[in-house]
Amino acid sequence: MKTLLKIFYLASSPILTAFLLAYSVFFIFFATLEIPDIGISAVQAKFFESWHALAFGFIPLIGGKTVGVLAVLNIAASAQRFTRRNIEGMGFAMTHVALVLLVISGFLQAAWRKEGAVVLQEGVSSTAILQSSNGHPSAPLSTLPFSIELKKFTKENYENSDIAKDYSSLVVFRYRDISIEKLIKMNEPASFGAWTFYQSSYRDGGKTSVLQAVKNPAGLLPTVSIALILFGMAFTYAVRIFKKPNEKNRDNT
Repeated sequence: MKTLLKIFYLASSPILTAFLLAYSVFFIFFATLEIPDIGISAVQAKFFESWHALAFGFIPLIGGKTVGVLAVLNIAASAQRFTRRNIEGMGFAMTHVALVLLVISGFLQAAWRKEGAVVLQEGVSSTAILQSSNGHPSAPLSTLPFSIELKKFTKENYENSDIAKDYSSLVVFRYRDISIEKLIKMNEPASFGAWTFYQSSYRDGGKTSVLQAVKNPAGLLPTVSIALILFGMAFTYAVRIFKKPNEKNRDNT
C-alpha cells in the first residue's frame, strides 16, 4: 500500500509536470534540427511516434509515446489529488479530462493517420498514393477509393525571379456518378470523402503537381479537447466570480 501511495504521489508531483514541460521543449528542439536531413514525416515517426529515439544517431532521448504516457499519468493523478470535490472542482476536472483526451488523440492519430503523395499531370486521372520522403514521392503505398484529375496547374513567380510565390491545382474529384471541382492552393487544402489534400510541390516547371493526401479519423479530437479545456476554465472562473458576492452577503448577515 505504501509503495502504491509513493507511486501515486510521484505521478501527481508538480516536479514531474515541470520536467515534462521542460523536456518537451528540449525534445522538440532536437527533432526540429533533423528536419532538413530526413524530412518532416521521418522526424514525426522517429521522435514523436516512438517510445525512444537517438538524436543524430548517438544522443538517447525519451520518445514522444513515452512522454505522452507520463503526461496522461501525471494529469490523471494530479486531478485525483488536487481537484476539489465541489461545483468549483467540476471545471478543474473537466480541464484535466480534456488534457488527457488531447494526449490520447495524439496516440490515435499516430495509429490511424494515413498519408502519402499524389502525383498528377494535366488531363490524367489518378488513384495512386505514393510513399513520400523529403517531398519526393517514390514507391506505391495504397490507392484512393476515388479518382483525381488535374485540370490546370497555376504558378505565380516573384517579380523578376524564377522563385515560386504561389501555386495551385484545379482538380476534379470523381466517385461513381459524383464529380466535384475544387481548387487546392498553398495553405488552402481541399477535402473529399475522408481525405484532405494539400498543395505540396510541383515538377517539370509546373506540368506535374504533387499533392499531399492525408486521412485522419481522429482529426477532430484535438479540437474537441481544446473546446473542453476552454469551457472548463470558463466554468471555473465563472463559479469563482459568482461565488464572491454570495460569500460577502453571508458575511454581512
